[in-house]
Amino acid sequence: METATYRLNEYLIIEHENGLLEWETHYGFGAQQHGMCFIHNDILIIGPCSHEEVGYLKGEFLDRIEKLPFWNKTKSYCFASELLDVASGRSLNDDFLDRMFYSVTIASSRETPIADRGPGTFRLDKYLITVAADGQFSWQAHARGNRVIGGQCTIRSGVLFIGPEEQENEKTNRGDFFRKLAALPRWDGTKIWSTGLVLRPS
Repeated sequence: METATYRLNEYLIIEHENGLLEWETHYGFGAQQHGMCFIHNDILIIGPCSHEEVGYLKGEFLDRIEKLPFWNKTKSYCFASELLDVASGRSLNDDFLDRMFYSVTIASSRETPIADRGPGTFRLDKYLITVAADGQFSWQAHARGNRVIGGQCTIRSGVLFIGPEEQENEKTNRGDFFRKLAALPRWDGTKIWSTGLVLRPS
């Protein structure tokens, strides 16, 4: 049974009695898309479209949701396609329903947070992640022309976000960089990460 409905920009968010969350939005000309979503800490993660059906025109759909209360269960939202699983490197869009039903496992970790372990350097895909003594996070990656580029990282709601490129370091041979990267311990400070700052305010 449906217990509550909310508006999130041009999305209708449906909260069911059993706690499951579903989204609905207009699509194309007179069609609607539907899918599932789940909450990870303070982020609503919107999953892929599961089906389409004939529905309202855009204006009719927006009129339908205009009087609904705004979504207020999380401070921000993003799409599953924008997030990656640290362990597998796969998009959260893949096997989304399985990930949603086991979201407690994804969202929680009994490991000590990286920030509480002191400074260190870690490997995450093609990125070298550094935790400084002051608790700041930064990244480095190898680019064309034997360049090493870098920038800042942030952790919000248990997700590591790779920030934009901010600086270029001294040139390093590609093989040397990836040998150094391979020797580092794997990043395990979060279960989820993203290559961009993809959070949108709810």
